[in-house]
Amino acid sequence: MSTAQIKVIAVDPGVRKCGVAVFHDGILTRAATVHNPEQVQRGAVAWDSMVAALGPLVCDVLVIEQMQIDGRPPREALAVQFVAGLIVGAATAPRWYCYQPRQWKGSTPKHVTRARLLRDLSPQEVKLIEKQGHDAIDAVGLGRFYHANT
Repeated sequence: MSTAQIKVIAVDPGVRKCGVAVFHDGILTRAATVHNPEQVQRGAVAWDSMVAALGPLVCDVLVIEQMQIDGRPPREALAVQFVAGLIVGAATAPRWYCYQPRQWKGSTPKHVTRARLLRDLSPQEVKLIEKQGHDAIDAVGLGRFYHANT
């Protein structure tokens, strides 16, 4: 008798780059920052290009960060939220969850979020994020929040 693994993909969306973390049964197996190959950073071409760069998002659960307006220009925040919507639409995931940054990390600075993850992850998981930027780190934090709260 075999048991199927639960695959969770967590995404920190953006127009120019997205952080992605993949978990199998709660264990981090991949973390990366995916860059948009499209040089035009506005409009449908850029949004579609970012979603295509992520590749197939086939999983049991998709977890994605929902934008909160925090002093960014509204046009930028709306563009990121549009990309997030395209990602949800493009994913093959029977369940999906959205969390705002204040829900999963509060107002914690990025360096503190990184330090906490390095402290809490296994040595194998730490190797996956050691050289990653804040986008991938945020995706990992988002995925861990999902696992701790479901």
